[in-house]
Amino acid sequence: MNSQAAEQVIYRADPNIAATVKKLREEAGNACRKCLNRYVRVQTVSGQTYEGMIVNADEHHVYLNVAANQAHTRQFFPYASPYYNPYYSTILPLVLYDLLVISLLY
Repeated sequence: MNSQAAEQVIYRADPNIAATVKKLREEAGNACRKCLNRYVRVQTVSGQTYEGMIVNADEHHVYLNVAANQAHTRQFFPYASPYYNPYYSTILPLVLYDLLVISLLY
């Protein structure tokens, strides 16, 4: 009997779709890098909206500095209360291929 279990693929992206997602990720990343240190409103594909300042963008994520009351649904809380934030703001990483709209606010 073979010591390695047979690998069963449960999902494989269509190569054309994978190429499109990669292109969209690059375009979104380039747009975010052009807007570093600017206030933006970001809407995701799932309909969530965030406002804040773009503080960084790499090839997979944009990092948004958001107010504490906006970020509490997405951050980890090692403290007793989810409303405790000693730094007042939070850096929220967003995946580039999940972005639908990025709008400059000021």
